[in-house]
Amino acid sequence: MMSTTDFSRRDAVKTAEPQAASESAKTGIAALWRPALVQAFVKLDPRQLKRSPVMLVVELTAILTTVLCVIPNPQVPTSVCVQIALWLWFTVLFANFAEALAEGRGKARADSLKAGSEGLKARIRDENGSLRIINASELRKGDVVRVDAGEMIPGDGEVI
Repeated sequence: MMSTTDFSRRDAVKTAEPQAASESAKTGIAALWRPALVQAFVKLDPRQLKRSPVMLVVELTAILTTVLCVIPNPQVPTSVCVQIALWLWFTVLFANFAEALAEGRGKARADSLKAGSEGLKARIRDENGSLRIINASELRKGDVVRVDAGEMIPGDGEVI
């Protein structure tokens, strides 16, 4: 028969791992979002936006609309002008944020791949057919490598 303390300890062990994984995932997401949010405002510089002509036009329109909101015009209510300006600014900032977040994820993935391949060994087949172990960074085009089940692939290549 199992006591209540045994039951709670077993459940605590089962639930501790998912909580730790979710906390590290939250930390990873926050680590990407904060710099992306800063970059969203940095990318408002027209010199950076000239790479994306559509977003440059949207930003210039947002600036023009914001200026027109300050100038009183009896034909256009101020509330309509402010709403249009806010939507345009939201569009530019959201597009910049999405681009910065994608760049951050790409850099994080590249760094992760580089870190994972450090110290990686490869079994290379010599001209005489014997296998020898070398660093994966020493692989060259045309090298034939043996990889067993469960091993990391030491480089980009073709399966033969």
